[in-house]
Amino acid sequence: MKRYLYYLLGMNILVLGITCNTLSDLGVGAFSTLPYAVSFLTFLTFGQANIVFYLIFVCIQMILERKISMKFILEIPFSFIFGFLVDL
Repeated sequence: MKRYLYYLLGMNILVLGITCNTLSDLGVGAFSTLPYAVSFLTFLTFGQANIVFYLIFVCIQMILERKISMKFILEIPFSFIFGFLVDL
């Protein structure tokens, strides 16, 4: 249980850093560049664009590994939680 609390705390700190950098016009990290550009050019919010890109990355991982493992399946809820926290 303690492990999950640390995980959620770390995710919130990560999201807070990404959001603060983006909103203060200090720039965007390398991994958030594509979702930020897509959210700027389309109707998607920054969090929704993150969800889409993380899901695409999970699919690419599965294709490259040529198998579907529990490790990849567990990344799917992470992408949704991360995207919702970015929009929050």
